This record gives sequence, structure tokens and C-alpha cells, in this order.
Amino acid sequence: MDIVFPNGNEKKFLEKKEDVRFIYPFKKGFSSEQPFGFLTTKKLDQFTLHKSTGNDRPVFERGVSMIYDLELDGRKDFIFQRNSGMNHILARLAHRKGMAVGFNFNSFLGSKRKAELMGRMQQNVRLCEKYGVDFEVASFAKTPSEVIENTYLKSFERILKKKKLF
Repeated sequence: MDIVFPNGNEKKFLEKKEDVRFIYPFKKGFSSEQPFGFLTTKKLDQFTLHKSTGNDRPVFERGVSMIYDLELDGRKDFIFQRNSGMNHILARLAHRKGMAVGFNFNSFLGSKRKAELMGRMQQNVRLCEKYGVDFEVASFAKTPSEVIENTYLKSFERILKKKKLF
């Protein structure tokens, strides 16, 4: 299932792809016929999503359904490991709280530092696999033209799971 951020253009998203989850800002009493979730830092009954801001420890402790863009932190990498926004402590918290980690395929496509971003994503995937944290590759599209087919998303997921690319 792909994750998208509609702006009154749900029909155009559904024309492009049928299996999408719409993410909206939190509103009490909101309902939709399609699968939906909220962009928030609090765990609710519905699917909740949070975009990483750099200091995400409180979000991991509270617990949301999914956190994404962990690897987009502007800090430099360390000598022997990437500054990927996730470490073993946060991975254990995510596992304990039942959180998932999202990988934004569109941020990778639009990045000027693809190699660095790929390394950070691969490190986060390894941490997720080691500590039993669920993860998902999605397009996180804001417009219908940014929606990516499932075959491309699955291929990118396989690349992220590889131990060595070359």
C-alpha cells in the first residue's frame, strides 16, 4: 500500500493507483471511504504518521504507527557509521511500541546526495531487520504525478536489503 498526501485530489490519486492510504492533518470526527491516517505525533486509534525532525526520541517513546524521513538529517556522517537518524536504542523502542519505519522513495529520487542517502537508508533497514521493526518503502506523494508503481517500490526495497551493492 502506498502512502500519499492528498489536497482535495483523491480521485486523481485513485486513477493513478488503487491501493493508497491517504494522510491528512488530524481532525476530530474525520471519516473517509478510503483507507486514511493522520499526520501527528500522538498515537491514535487510526493510522498515525510522523515526519522526522531530527530529535525523534520523544516520538519513539510515545509511539506512532509509522515514522519516515529519518535519514534526511543534515548532520554529517561519522567515520565508521552513517548518521542515519536511527540507532539501536530507537530501534528497540520502535519494536516495543509496534512502530514501523517508512522510506521515502521520492526523497531519494529528488536528492542530490543519492549515495549518502542510500547508505543511510540501508543502515536503517539493517537496524530494522536486526531488531524486528517493520518497515515500508512508499512514494509519500504530494501530487498524483509523484505516485510510483509498486514494482519500482519493491525493487527499491530489495536494493535496500542488499548487504553489498558491488
